[in-house]
Amino acid sequence: MTWLEYVDTWLLVWFNRWIGYHPETFYSALKISNRAPWILAAFILTWLWFSGDEGWVPFRTTYTRWMARRRVLSILAALVAGFTLARVAQTIVPRPRPFNVVALQVPIVPSVWDKIRASMATQGAFPSDHAVMFFIVVLGLGSLSRKGGVLTLVGALFFSALRVGLGFHWPSDMLGGAVIGAIALGLVVLVERVWPQPWDWVIALFYRLPVIAYPLGFLLLFDLSQKFAGLFGLVVQVLGHDVAH
Repeated sequence: MTWLEYVDTWLLVWFNRWIGYHPETFYSALKISNRAPWILAAFILTWLWFSGDEGWVPFRTTYTRWMARRRVLSILAALVAGFTLARVAQTIVPRPRPFNVVALQVPIVPSVWDKIRASMATQGAFPSDHAVMFFIVVLGLGSLSRKGGVLTLVGALFFSALRVGLGFHWPSDMLGGAVIGAIALGLVVLVERVWPQPWDWVIALFYRLPVIAYPLGFLLLFDLSQKFAGLFGLVVQVLGHDVAH
């Protein structure tokens, strides 16, 4: 066993003991660790869109509303790029889920657990999509608001611990997702700063054609809350094979 495997296994077992000691705790972790982070991310981006020194958020900020909206668009673009990179990495590194190789505490009905495991059988463990999303949002918000970045980081670490404790990912899967997210956001923000015209053109649409732009924006954020199921479903139809699972 390598040192990484040792650390991965030790942390995995420790987090599993934290949430696997009681059925209600385990069920609660299952419920809130799946869709809740994506819904929360959609709300954070909505909040950020209306923040800034001319925004609707009722406290002063050090950034303008236009800057905030550029960063929201960068976060969304980075999410798409990050998920694509994650899918490529999953094909290169076909790593099994921890619940397939480690004896974990799973205090729920076996038939229910078997269905959950089966639903995740087609996707490898490395890297974690959730971690990609967590840290793109954390770094994107933190680049404008240090306090907001710290708060979202605490949430990201909490949800990451739940994913590990459930046996869905190894700790290094979460770290790998965080690195991919940071790379994706860094590249997109670099383009935003060097060539901001496309960002400004999109933002201007919300002023010129709000009746059209805001419904489309709502649909995009709703799809984000569903883990971009619609977007990846469209990609599947275009490419003719399932890249979303």
